[in-house]
Amino acid sequence: MYKRTKPKYVKSDRKWQLDYRHLPPIKDPRENRNGWLPKRPSGDTKEEMEELAILVDLALQNRDTNLSTDERYEYINAKSKLKDAGITKSILEIVEEYIELNPKKVTKTVGECYAEWRAVQEERVAKGYIVEKTAKSSERGRPALEPYFDKNITIFNGSDVAKELAALTRKLWNGMSSESLKKAFKTNFQFFKWCVGMEYLKKQPLTDLLTEVEDDNKNKSPEVLKPDELATLLHTAQRTDGELGLLSYYVIHCLVGVRPTEIKRLSWDNIKTDDPEDSFIHVSKTKTKKPRNIELTEEPLIVEWLNACDRTKPIYPPNYAKRRKSLLVESGLMKEGDKVKRFQNIGRHSAATYLYKLKKSENEITERCGNSEQVLRDYYINSLATKAEARDYFAVAPIKNDEKLVSFGG
Repeated sequence: MYKRTKPKYVKSDRKWQLDYRHLPPIKDPRENRNGWLPKRPSGDTKEEMEELAILVDLALQNRDTNLSTDERYEYINAKSKLKDAGITKSILEIVEEYIELNPKKVTKTVGECYAEWRAVQEERVAKGYIVEKTAKSSERGRPALEPYFDKNITIFNGSDVAKELAALTRKLWNGMSSESLKKAFKTNFQFFKWCVGMEYLKKQPLTDLLTEVEDDNKNKSPEVLKPDELATLLHTAQRTDGELGLLSYYVIHCLVGVRPTEIKRLSWDNIKTDDPEDSFIHVSKTKTKKPRNIELTEEPLIVEWLNACDRTKPIYPPNYAKRRKSLLVESGLMKEGDKVKRFQNIGRHSAATYLYKLKKSENEITERCGNSEQVLRDYYINSLATKAEARDYFAVAPIKNDEKLVSFGG
């Protein structure tokens, strides 16, 4: 099959040359040329040879190579505009690029593709593959995409439009945290990834360079619970477990270090504590989509806490947010009207920080908490927590049956 050749510069001849040695003899398609086309025709400029390449291509397709006066004027005018704009690409290269980036088969707008992608998210929720919150959060980047909703999706095959989208995203998220900007980029990255899979786009437009975000939390150690705060929290959760049902959640979050979203998907079938020689928590639905076993055989106090929990209650109770606020106020760690943001991941941060202070290996901590070693090094190594605090933290024990249990509000 014929493939159009491109001009190459021959230094020894100081000429631009085309190579047609692979073709059978053909008539020279240039004006006022009556002989055969040379196997390696040459000229003084690249443009001259590119024009010849077009004529040869047309001749091989049995097309008329003669241009009308209007066609010649259009061609000359187009070349002049490219030159004035400082664009060095040839007309042929621009046409080829346009055809590649704007395939005729894709007629969908950005808005139509986005609606189709969202429908897929909702279908995954219905099948139980993801939770409703995850599907809803996938719309974080929508405000940056909406100005393009009436455009053909293939506009994002162009690098200039992708740069424009990245700049708009940064403008819309200006003043918000770096984490919020990252999530906006991430959700739109997922949308475009889906578009590539559906062959609506040729490639992912949001490159790493365009979506790079300066992390304002990097190397900033997270806030952690002090040992006495943990004791207050867990003992209050134990006393009020009959009403609030949050003891198992906080044991797994604060002492084991599991993410809230992963705890939400746990059931008591995932927790094995009957055999002292083989106690573990199996986290099957994880953020990284890689199941992991958290060994508890050498953590008898955590096993004791888990055995003190009421297994007739769900690990993640209904109306969790309301119950959590009640527990934090009851424990005195938070006042009525305070925001609970500090406590959203504080147990997980505390567990990872104190485990590192106890000289646990990075591999052991990442297996337990599910984060990467890089995240561990970036966030938890530089904590001001001490070894003594770490030992006291993991020494907090349940209230014994013979000790007084105060009911909720008591």
